[in-house]
Amino acid sequence: MGKSNKTIVISVRILSFFSAAYLVFNMVAIVFFKNYIFFDHQNFSNIEIILLIGFIIVALFDILSFSWLLWSTDGYKKVPTYKKLSIALSVLCLFLLIGEKTMIDEIGREYEFGREMIGEWVILYIFLAIQLAYNFIIFRLSKAKTCN
Repeated sequence: MGKSNKTIVISVRILSFFSAAYLVFNMVAIVFFKNYIFFDHQNFSNIEIILLIGFIIVALFDILSFSWLLWSTDGYKKVPTYKKLSIALSVLCLFLLIGEKTMIDEIGREYEFGREMIGEWVILYIFLAIQLAYNFIIFRLSKAKTCN
C-alpha cells in the first residue's frame, strides 16, 4: 500500500470514529433537546451548533469514504461482492443525508403546529441507524486495509 493510500485509509478510519460518535450524540441529543432545536427559530443554540457540526462531519465522512471505496477498486469486474455492496451502501448514505435533513424539517414543521408525528421520528432514526451501521462497516474495512 502506497503512502498516500495509507494516509487516506487512516483518515477514513479516524473520520469514521468521529462520525459514529457524532451520530450517537445526535441521536440522543435530538430527543432530549427537541424544544431548543424545534421551537426557537431566532437564534442558534449551542446544542444546534454541535448537532450541525456533527451532521457536517457525517457528510464529510460519507463523501470521503465513498471516494475511497471508488478509488480503491481496480475495475468493476475485479471488485469483490462485499465491496460492491459497500459502494452501494455509501451511495445510499449520501442520499440519506438529504432524507435526514428533510425529516428534521418535517419534525420542526409539525412542532410549529403543535403536532408530534411519530412517523417522521421513526424514519429519521432508521436513516441515522443505517448511517451508523455504514460507519462500522467502513471502520472494519479500513482496519483490514491498515493491517495489510
